[in-house]
Amino acid sequence: MPHVSSTKLGDKSKKKIENLLLSYLVEAGGREREKIFLEIVTPTERTMIGKRLLMIYMLDRGATLYQVSKVLGVSFSTVARFQLRLEQGRFNNARRWLKTQFGSRWIRKAFELAVIPFALQRKSLRYLLHD
Repeated sequence: MPHVSSTKLGDKSKKKIENLLLSYLVEAGGREREKIFLEIVTPTERTMIGKRLLMIYMLDRGATLYQVSKVLGVSFSTVARFQLRLEQGRFNNARRWLKTQFGSRWIRKAFELAVIPFALQRKSLRYLLHD
């Protein structure tokens, strides 16, 4: 879990920080953005961001709350919160972006392999392999 400072920032400071982050995301070139990202975002933070994106993707693809929780190693309540926000339309931009990123065949296959243990509860292995 990343360290969260106990010092509270004012709304004005938060807005400036948010604007700086958005500027970095929009203005930095691809390679430069990647280098900066790897320098300033810890491995734990990168994993957390990745899990959030995968939660959205998996829920959008019809995975159950239980499946997402077990596959990604996050709490059931966290997945339930994301499901509620997804239903409220709060992740529409992320959903669109994920659909373009996860259009590749190997990523779809990785997702399918991750949920096989759960599918086995309902289907035979032979059916899964030919599905």
